[in-house]
Amino acid sequence: MKNIIIIGTGKAALLHYNSYQKLKEVGNIYFCDIKTSGFYITNQKIYNSINECIEENHLDTNNLIVDICTPKSEFFSILDVCLKNKIYDILVEKPFVIDDKTLKKYKDLNIVMVENYLFSKVTKKISEFINQKNLKIKLIFSNFSKNRINDSLNGRGYKKDVTLNYEIEIPHQIYLTQYFLNNATGIDNYITCSRDMKIGDIHLKNHGYGLIISKCKDIDIIYESNLTSLIVQKKIVICLDKNYAIEGNYAIYTPDLKLLKAANITVYHNGKKIKYEELAIDDNFTYFIEQAYNYFNNNGDNPNIVSIESFSRLMKLYCNNLINRKKEE
Repeated sequence: MKNIIIIGTGKAALLHYNSYQKLKEVGNIYFCDIKTSGFYITNQKIYNSINECIEENHLDTNNLIVDICTPKSEFFSILDVCLKNKIYDILVEKPFVIDDKTLKKYKDLNIVMVENYLFSKVTKKISEFINQKNLKIKLIFSNFSKNRINDSLNGRGYKKDVTLNYEIEIPHQIYLTQYFLNNATGIDNYITCSRDMKIGDIHLKNHGYGLIISKCKDIDIIYESNLTSLIVQKKIVICLDKNYAIEGNYAIYTPDLKLLKAANITVYHNGKKIKYEELAIDDNFTYFIEQAYNYFNNNGDNPNIVSIESFSRLMKLYCNNLINRKKEE
């Protein structure tokens, strides 16, 4: 089984590490970061670089996975190190946005982007319901909101440039929508808007609230994300023909990654609730990590169901439109 180097020691790194620990068989796990100690990762040696980790542990790069859990600004410099060291299996956090030309530079790398909600039981059950009933999608609405004020004030996920609201929770919503629309990439029209996050004298531009209203052929798509919300939501609602609608709420976890609220599914027909199911266990991140790890060990299909190329095009489209429109205001 392949060994793993996790790059980063923040909350994402802890989530990845905990998920690897749940697997029945897993190689050795190492950590690299510019920090010598981590708040989330404790009692583990933290190497200053990938090269240092490889040399001190005599690691075989052909038997190695690099798992990138850093701010997006560092993604490509880490990929360059991987390419130089002939490390080909890469797991990278969302949003991994890359243009087609740059992607060709890394064509030899086996890159998988984190898409954990695709492996949730909620997603699976929604997909099964739509297919079994042979229903057509008319509208997809998703709302991934939470109170991120403390994390944002502490600069989590960015260093110099403030991260757009669109780049935090909405990437999950985008790849979920692409999945339900069979990787559809065409967007007929769209509206983007955002609000700043303001706390006292601190002003984080385009960071507090984000909304995207778009259309793919005859299907309406709405993304909403409020990072100052007192209520945590990870919700998707899909309206279907024949007067059906299905709502999925993904599991909610506390900051220490313990389950706070179980996932659930509700089906409506003609405006009336006809089915409700609670999913006591829906550890979607571990399900994803297991599939990705098996894939890297040549024991399964590519878990990257939504292509990085199509995801990147949509992310760039929405983010660039928001930034340019804000400049004109």
